[in-house]
Amino acid sequence: VAVSAALYCKMMTVTAALLLIEMHVEIVFVSSGYARSATFNSFITGMCADVALSWLLIYRLDLGVVGCALVSMSVRAARLIVWLLLTCWFRLWPLFVTGGPREGLDASIRAGLPEILRFSDGGRVAGEGLFPACTTDQAGTSMAVEPCASSRSMSVQPEAGEDRLFSWRETHEFLSLALPAIGVNLTGWLIFELQIVAVTNIRGVSQADLAAGAIWIQGEQALSAAQTGWIQAFSMRIIMLLASSDDSGARKSFTLLSLLAAVLVASTTCIPLLVFARVVCHLASNDTDVVASLEHIFWMLAPHAQSRVVSLTATALLIPIGKWKLQLIATFVCFYLISTPLTVILTLTDLAPINVPTKMVICVGTTTVAQVPLALFSLAYMARLDWSAVSKIIASRANTDLTADG
Repeated sequence: VAVSAALYCKMMTVTAALLLIEMHVEIVFVSSGYARSATFNSFITGMCADVALSWLLIYRLDLGVVGCALVSMSVRAARLIVWLLLTCWFRLWPLFVTGGPREGLDASIRAGLPEILRFSDGGRVAGEGLFPACTTDQAGTSMAVEPCASSRSMSVQPEAGEDRLFSWRETHEFLSLALPAIGVNLTGWLIFELQIVAVTNIRGVSQADLAAGAIWIQGEQALSAAQTGWIQAFSMRIIMLLASSDDSGARKSFTLLSLLAAVLVASTTCIPLLVFARVVCHLASNDTDVVASLEHIFWMLAPHAQSRVVSLTATALLIPIGKWKLQLIATFVCFYLISTPLTVILTLTDLAPINVPTKMVICVGTTTVAQVPLALFSLAYMARLDWSAVSKIIASRANTDLTADG
């Protein structure tokens, strides 16, 4: 086991490097107004590539730990390939090469794009105070972009001496957002490793149970990948409205998109998973013992996916508005002071007379038990949030390049 774990960790370093590159590319796309492209990429690589490669490399070719690592690397590589294709399609390469204007993005090109890939609000980036408006003439040809009175277009090159390549203030703002995000992510990700350890240490667990647990974890990763684009688009939309000082629109958009996320996940993921659970379990394995074990725990994917998207949308703005300590403490309390001790007591001890299938359900439901109180707490906090004050914080951060710093 130790040798396999070491091999897996070594191979996952490649995945981590690809993840860092892919995250920055996605940020460029979403902040440039291509939020639907992020959702499209997540659907293609999450629900399609991840599921197909998991079945091929892990279940069909039986590559085990190596197969799991190869799936992760392949999915990240696939996301980068999709971003590259979208970059060529939208002619966005100047943003990555020179930072110059996006040539060729005129109305005639946008008119020929599929609806799902167009700008998030019909060809114009929301947020007057953050991004400029682009007008078109009667012929539909894109005219020159002019900066708004309160902002400078990110596609217009600054004059000599107007901007610096390196800014201490920009660096400070980046670190104030990046470091808390890393801390919160590590806090949330650790519990998945603890879940795996707990499953393997249940007294009386069989090889079929372990295989079923591995299938469940792969399914959870596929669902998480499919939700990534939505979460990114959700947070960027609210932040862009706040940056334009539209606190009322941001509050309404937060409420509407949160409800929409919950409804969409319930209707497109949770209900199908519950209805077709037996069919999916038989497709995942041809071993009758593994299928029987998987049927006991497979239904937990539904509440996990539902609670995950609600908790992520509820906490998406805490770091941008400067409440990273609150999110870190809330995550730690829910995951490691409530959920983890409960799982350890019920599954790794004999204090409660529970059989192995029930203990498996408790193990895979560890994150769900943590995500429910985290979502409720975060939603209660957001309901009492002063959106006007938050709008000033976001707007100030968004326009740091307008203030000269030494």
